[in-house]
Amino acid sequence: MKKNFTKIIVLIILLFSFSVSAFSQAQWDTLPWKSYADFRLQPLNKSYVTTGALYDRVFPIAHMDEHTGLSSTEDTTSPAHFKQGYYEMYNSIYNPAGIYTPDDVENILDTFSAWHVHPIGILYYKFNSLDTNALQDHLVDTTANGQFVDVANRPRSPYFNNTAFLASPLIAEDEVYEKGTHTFYLDSRFFLHNSKAYIKQVRIDFGDGQ
Repeated sequence: MKKNFTKIIVLIILLFSFSVSAFSQAQWDTLPWKSYADFRLQPLNKSYVTTGALYDRVFPIAHMDEHTGLSSTEDTTSPAHFKQGYYEMYNSIYNPAGIYTPDDVENILDTFSAWHVHPIGILYYKFNSLDTNALQDHLVDTTANGQFVDVANRPRSPYFNNTAFLASPLIAEDEVYEKGTHTFYLDSRFFLHNSKAYIKQVRIDFGDGQ
């Protein structure tokens, strides 16, 4: 918990530690996170965001940078966490055209709420995040109104490349698992990805010996 809390604090400091004189206190109190983050990041050349998704645009409740699918990172998720991660990744994408919105996903899941049928959600997405040392290492700079700007001849990219992986059975928001037979299946509508990799095999272990 301490590690996660520290990462959030670092991100907040990176985004908000400089002057916000362009906004009154009242505006600061009501301005949504994503809108303000986009204001701060707006002058940056987005061609350096090679994945098309910048995680700094959202508040990282799901900590998607810690869920890579590798054994050395967080490997536990749940229907609620998956949907939070989906929400964050969707809102990180600069051009989400053709991707189901989080509301679309929830509406589809509602159609299954009366049945013991559960699609399995898979999220395998490459995304960028701003280097937490970007200002310190002079990879980006700030203007008088607090916006970030690119720095010429910087020694490296100011962005990290990340891959997030989540997989979980999905249920509607108000649905609970009840005793009985449940059916789980893979559905392309719940597969969010931006990789050219093709799935050749899927192995699922429900921990019941079958």
